[in-house]
Amino acid sequence: MRIYLHGRDNIGWSIDSDRRHAGMFIKDLGHTITGNPFIARLVHSVWWNQLLSGRDVLLRFNKNIITTATNNIDPSNEEYKKAKKWVNAWVAPSRRQLERLWNDGVKAFYQPFYVNERIFRKLDLTRQEIAASLGINFDTIRDRFLIGSFQRDTLGSDLKSPKWQKGPELLVEILSALADREKILLLLAGPRRHYVISECESRGIPYLFCGHKPEPGKDDIAVNTLGEKEMALLYNLIDCYVVTSKSEGGPKAVIESSFCKTLLFSTDVGLAPDFLDARCIYNGKDSVVSDLEQMIRGESLFYEGLRNKNYDKVNSICSYEAMKERWREIYGEYN
Repeated sequence: MRIYLHGRDNIGWSIDSDRRHAGMFIKDLGHTITGNPFIARLVHSVWWNQLLSGRDVLLRFNKNIITTATNNIDPSNEEYKKAKKWVNAWVAPSRRQLERLWNDGVKAFYQPFYVNERIFRKLDLTRQEIAASLGINFDTIRDRFLIGSFQRDTLGSDLKSPKWQKGPELLVEILSALADREKILLLLAGPRRHYVISECESRGIPYLFCGHKPEPGKDDIAVNTLGEKEMALLYNLIDCYVVTSKSEGGPKAVIESSFCKTLLFSTDVGLAPDFLDARCIYNGKDSVVSDLEQMIRGESLFYEGLRNKNYDKVNSICSYEAMKERWREIYGEYN
């Protein structure tokens, strides 16, 4: 089957890897990627919003268009209402989104985001070796409890205000509430971390930025976007990861962290409840602050079990072969 793979590259956007991974599955399943949508049996768009672009209007003449609900879609959304007029089926990365689409009466398939488990895995390296690979002075993290945060907290058009979907204000509140700041260190990475860095500096929250520290008002997406191997090293370096998002299609951090067997605490958002033990889903800062302080004190036996449970769940659903079989079924609807 000839498939037109739609999705323009954007520097540093998660959608770039989604497009590469989709192409990998298409070829592995024996289909052909064509650059001509008019001879394609199927148009596969990895980001539904791009279908609304005027430059892509001709794609709408293809009756078989499937697209991924990359962000949290509410059926009342006006752009979604426009897109569903010509989209044949939606790919939902979370069970919650799948149910929402089904309830709206549209055709939808379940398929989480793919994360390369050959890269995102538990590494047989010491913390000192990982720090050296990342160019981090080991003395700055020695004997510190490392809390990771690798998602953007501002928009390129506004590098001061918090991006509401990511909830960085909650991250700052959690860190501010921890009793012993001398024992913790927030490890930041990725572009557009301007808001959290500013808040950490004004509140005296210890942090370390892995990369080129962003300048106020200057977009750093071209210099601080990290590759998958560097991200995997970061997940292996930290003690835990904290998601504070209010609205998500993902977050992919849930899958990435779990593959690396790094514990992650998350708000009840996106695909988090599909993969995380209920003990890792928090409501409000108090419960996650309590968990973090227990871990900081070294009470790790209970949390070790959670790491393994999260890994097993993610591995059973998001391994390459499991993902491949679901794509086989999805594409089989049009073959």
